[in-house]
Amino acid sequence: MGVTEIIAILITLAALFSYINYRFVKLPTTIGLLVISLMLSLGIIALVLTLPAGEIRESLLVITYVVVIFSIIAQGLTIGKLVARK
Repeated sequence: MGVTEIIAILITLAALFSYINYRFVKLPTTIGLLVISLMLSLGIIALVLTLPAGEIRESLLVITYVVVIFSIIAQGLTIGKLVARK
């Protein structure tokens, strides 16, 4: 899977989460996207924790934690700028 395909998947997921927020959750756009992304991240961590113990589980757990922490930090640093625009 190339970089372009990963970017396309991320954009599609962001659009899907924005739609879910708009139709059902009804939070401000930036906050809703942040909350839904956080819930998805927690779901992914829960799925990795259900794997049987082994080298693959530990590797996936480390990768998942790094991605989730990076996402939270990146979103936390940019959300103020997005909210200030409105």
